[in-house]
Amino acid sequence: MSDIKISVVVPVYNAAKFLPRCLDSILGQDYQNLEVICVNDGSQDESLSILHIYAQKDSRVKVISQSNQGIAGARNAGLKNITGEYVSFIDADDFIYQELYSSFAQAVQKDKVDIFMFNGVVNGSDSFFTPNNFYKPISEYQNVTYKDFYGVFYGNSSVCNKIFKTSFLKKHNMLFEDSCCEDIGFWFKGLILAKNIKVSFRQFYNYMFDNTGSVTKHFGQNAFNLFDMFDAMLKTAKEAGVDIFFQDALFQYQYEKAIETMFLMLPEYQEQFFFKAKEFLQNRIKQLKGESYKNLLNFGNCYNLIHNDFIDFKNSTLLFREKFNYLAEKPKNLRFSVIVPVYNVEAYLETCLKSLINQTFQGFEIICVNDGSTDKSGDILNYHAAKDARIKVINQENKGLGAARNVGVAQAQGEYLVFVDSDDWLRTDALEVLDKQLQEKPVEVCLFGYNEFYDGIHVNVHMQILNQLKQQIAGKETDILDYMFVTLAA
Repeated sequence: MSDIKISVVVPVYNAAKFLPRCLDSILGQDYQNLEVICVNDGSQDESLSILHIYAQKDSRVKVISQSNQGIAGARNAGLKNITGEYVSFIDADDFIYQELYSSFAQAVQKDKVDIFMFNGVVNGSDSFFTPNNFYKPISEYQNVTYKDFYGVFYGNSSVCNKIFKTSFLKKHNMLFEDSCCEDIGFWFKGLILAKNIKVSFRQFYNYMFDNTGSVTKHFGQNAFNLFDMFDAMLKTAKEAGVDIFFQDALFQYQYEKAIETMFLMLPEYQEQFFFKAKEFLQNRIKQLKGESYKNLLNFGNCYNLIHNDFIDFKNSTLLFREKFNYLAEKPKNLRFSVIVPVYNVEAYLETCLKSLINQTFQGFEIICVNDGSTDKSGDILNYHAAKDARIKVINQENKGLGAARNVGVAQAQGEYLVFVDSDDWLRTDALEVLDKQLQEKPVEVCLFGYNEFYDGIHVNVHMQILNQLKQQIAGKETDILDYMFVTLAA
């Protein structure tokens, strides 16, 4: 069993806090025929010193130092120096459980494969890398191909829960692309070219999510390489003759990954990335046959990206992914009182509250009137009210929308009233824009446009009244009524 040599590649960047645990988990395996190639990728902490200490104690540890080139560059440097028959990738802030390599060696001793897959957990929890329903019905250590996966882009696409045959990687010239999602392109190419993939459901890998220091949290200019990776994946699929098989799955992955990447980007790059993604996806739709893509999972988000501007997209689809920016103290000067009547809207309420809590303008209060809800709406209100000093919750028996709003008005302390239904939401800069306009020209009533969404798809923008008023901030009520009647009659 021990005649199979395994090369373990560990890219290291400022991972001193976690590195000993990672290396101990590798060197402490009950399988000894290993080489551990650690690529110090320009670390500025004590990582390199730690690596030299381990290399002095164990001859299997080899240290390579280079200027910072990112995780793709570090892994590629490791690949150029491996001598093992198989290669395993372990990130420096993660660790592996005992018996990984001995179980692998035993499984492939007489039936050598191109790729060996296994499971893992996130932060030692019950959150699995790859759930069992990721595959079609298969048994432990069964050999499979790409046709045995329900969805190759779901579950975990990391290379860290896979062991690759070295000759297979060299035959297909497989290296990591320098992008924000370097794993998926590498894994996808391996998946469709591999003749034999063996699967284990055992949880051998521990992925430490949300560590600090050694993990990149936000993408910058490197994120734009994502579209080159998309093109490379499509090219690989065409060359392998499986582009039609993966047509819809690839498109779904592309729009979901583009949106996910945009959310994780530094703010100064988001808008530029948005237009790049829009152009790319519009061109991809032209290449698809038929319209089956419209039935893909979360296609509404793709539709919103393609058909709307950046501001609308940011304040709808991206808003859903943001965290709550709570305020610990209630502002002293209240410009606005936002009245939110609530009745059995647990499915939408948190989005509404998030849009208010995350406003760029802070001089306001949120008065939520729970109008006899029988679902979890009251619990949701109480949870967020305990975290944000601007939120006041009023509970009453069900009296209807008008009565709920009236109760909110009676409690309002702000200079202006803003009414927001609890299944709707505001742009996060809405109150800031209103405040600026009211400072320039104070009025009693301020009108603004709104967007309509059906099943998550932004379908229309209602600005007719404002356009007919020619962007006037103030006007006579008779003029406004005349325009409203003209609009309704049109």
